[in-house]
Amino acid sequence: MNVALLAERLRVEERQIADAFKAKGMPSNLIKPASLSVNLNEAAEPVAELVLDRAVTTRDTSSLLTLLGSNNAMIVNRPATSRLLADRMALMRHLIIGGLPVPQTEIAFGEESALEAIDGLGYPVVIKTLDVRPGFPSAFVDDTDSAEAIIEHRNVLGHDQTTLIQRFQKSVNDRSLRAVVIGSDVVAFDARPHDGWRPNQNADFVNTTDVGDDVRSLAETVISKVGTGVYAVLMIETENGPVITGLENLVTFRHLTEQEINPAELIVEFSLAQVATANPR
Repeated sequence: MNVALLAERLRVEERQIADAFKAKGMPSNLIKPASLSVNLNEAAEPVAELVLDRAVTTRDTSSLLTLLGSNNAMIVNRPATSRLLADRMALMRHLIIGGLPVPQTEIAFGEESALEAIDGLGYPVVIKTLDVRPGFPSAFVDDTDSAEAIIEHRNVLGHDQTTLIQRFQKSVNDRSLRAVVIGSDVVAFDARPHDGWRPNQNADFVNTTDVGDDVRSLAETVISKVGTGVYAVLMIETENGPVITGLENLVTFRHLTEQEINPAELIVEFSLAQVATANPR
């Protein structure tokens, strides 16, 4: 079987996945998304029989995955899941309709309405783009001056009039949790130190097994609403119970070997199972 790892570069995780495929007698190749083009008028030969999205899922990569899937490639994550991982507004609506706990969220369509929405939610808040953009990370604001500066900055530099605003979630134990989903199972939990408003992006992951039943149950419920795949559920444990702050493609997992699990092998097994049960498109 021809396998492609869709990523900009070969990291530790991609090497582990490649080794897991090799152990099954299947070579894999790294393909950079920017190197691909897809003809909309004619069906083309797939770049590979199996394509794994191995980067932060954005609107562009989600579109690419949809097109590759239409050419009879098996995609992991499947395009419907990738669209939710890339589109924060669609994801929040999906979770809210499913009855899952998420922060109070508003969508503002201009600078003035954004400031009004923030005043309505109350400081502090977290400002996000509607779709995932690595160049525009989430921003914490706790006063009007900061809010005005960030919203104007994004409007000028990113021509971004529309803003997703969420009420800040305070952690009761100074940590942010990730529930690691592979296939239909939550295979591990990990935690990052919480710097007061969001996970410290520079900190190492801290393995943990002391999660409550409410956290485990919520993570499993997400799978029932979003579907199987390879992704992480981001959660904050608040005084009112766990709250989902987002979902993301499972890009980083090298530390999980300390929990005596092999994420790469599990990802390969799940991916091959999808190919075995796929119907031609």
